Amino acid sequence: MLNIKIDGADLKKIDTALASMKRQIPFATAIAITQITKQVKEDEEKEIVRVFDRPTRFTRNSIFMQRATKMDLTAQVWLKDLASPRFQHYLEPQIDGGSRPRRLSDY
Repeated sequence: MLNIKIDGADLKKIDTALASMKRQIPFATAIAITQITKQVKEDEEKEIVRVFDRPTRFTRNSIFMQRATKMDLTAQVWLKDLASPRFQHYLEPQIDGGSRPRRLSDY
């Protein structure tokens, strides 16, 4: 048989410890999400170097990452937009397939 004895003072200590952890959970979650997102960004950058023959610095740095915060537990990794939003990013056809959009000089 197992006997467990809990003193009232112990319950107060447990309650205090859980309350402080409850405040830290969003912060710890944001850090974890951001670390995963950072790893995804680094892997995408390595893949660009692997796939393309001598990619330019502009191409290598075309991945953007938005960090998670404890107020907004979402993070994103995407391609940076070109100067004009009406043009698709030139890397999208490499990722999704299809034809590459025309250059500005072709218009």
